[in-house]
Amino acid sequence: MVSYIFRNELLKSNKTFQISLLIIAISFSLIIASKLSFLFSPFLWGIVFYFTFRHIYIKYTKNEKRRKILIAILLSLSLLAFITIISFLFILILNAKLLPFLLDKELINNTINIFSNNLHKILPEYIDISSYLLNIFPKISNYFLSFITNMGTILLDVLFTIVIFFILIINNNRIIFFLKKILP
Repeated sequence: MVSYIFRNELLKSNKTFQISLLIIAISFSLIIASKLSFLFSPFLWGIVFYFTFRHIYIKYTKNEKRRKILIAILLSLSLLAFITIISFLFILILNAKLLPFLLDKELINNTINIFSNNLHKILPEYIDISSYLLNIFPKISNYFLSFITNMGTILLDVLFTIVIFFILIINNNRIIFFLKKILP
């Protein structure tokens, strides 16, 4: 009888311990996930680039006895060059065409008025969207200005994307085995 009571008390305390340990583990997991949330987007882009360039990597490492790391480095550098060229062209277009327009409030107001007048000529029922557009353009200009000021963060995201891509492409066989194991 005494052993039965002792065993019930031990099981109750053991369940309490397990539940509290589970709560602590979930709490720590949430804290770690919130601190590493900045890696979520680069991780997803790394996976996208991995599945895009995986066939090229397999083609060049399967038929010939080349070094796998060298091919992975070349693919990573070509990906970095591609992202850099696209980003550079986007920034040039943004600086040359859009930024002067967004900074000139009088030009924005004139453009919105011309657009509203042309819309009034086209549509029989006049819809006044000029006030709506006048409220939206400062938000758009603030967005693009904050984009330009956050270029360091964007470049860091690109660097993390390239590193994650490199890790995934080097571990190609392990990734495929892992995906086959977890997928139904």
